[in-house]
Amino acid sequence: MSSMEVQRFFVTGLKLGHDFWLHDKHLLDRWHDLGLAAGQQVVLFDGVEHDRLYKVAEITRQEAHLLHVTDFERKVPGRTVYLLWSLLEGEENMEVLQKGTELGVSHFLPLLRDNESRTTFDRQHALEILIKAAEHSGRSDIPTIREPMHARTAQAQLTRKVQITTIAAGGESEEAANNQDREGVTEGDLRGDTSAAVAIMVVSRLPPEEGKRPYTAQAIIDLLPKNLYS
Repeated sequence: MSSMEVQRFFVTGLKLGHDFWLHDKHLLDRWHDLGLAAGQQVVLFDGVEHDRLYKVAEITRQEAHLLHVTDFERKVPGRTVYLLWSLLEGEENMEVLQKGTELGVSHFLPLLRDNESRTTFDRQHALEILIKAAEHSGRSDIPTIREPMHARTAQAQLTRKVQITTIAAGGESEEAANNQDREGVTEGDLRGDTSAAVAIMVVSRLPPEEGKRPYTAQAIIDLLPKNLYS
């Protein structure tokens, strides 16, 4: 870590006071790996209340003495967006989580297909992706991630909370189809929808062939609204 670079770190179970000693082993190990030294600065945020800049007064492998410098205005989405999508292959789901977090999605609900009863989706790994994306993007809260479920179960749980907008992705002319959907959703329907919460469920235009997913992570990202922090 260079002397001019300030990195952000999400913390839980820690009171972010004005002057305190930190003993969090996981965080101290990260700082050791980054080469953090006395005199440098870090940002700590708890995802709920504080987003604070600290100067490192002293640091060892066992503890660090932090001095409060200033508070930052928290960067949180102005609207609540639920994203429901049929699980993709491998790391493509992680791309959905990373980019969705950066754009301001609040809740992720991965969906099983009707004929699926289990998946290799790792919720703990997914949560780690969400945290890293929030740290790197400057976001001050951490989205939630649910265990995969069938679409009918998700719809039953959300119907009383929020209206679900279903969007089709993929198809024979995927680029043209995605452009059409993006125009109608992010710039049209969702821009005109002033409700505090919205749910977006991405479904495929075509049934899966030979077990392949009929759309990509980027197709999902392209359908998301881009003004959630405004």
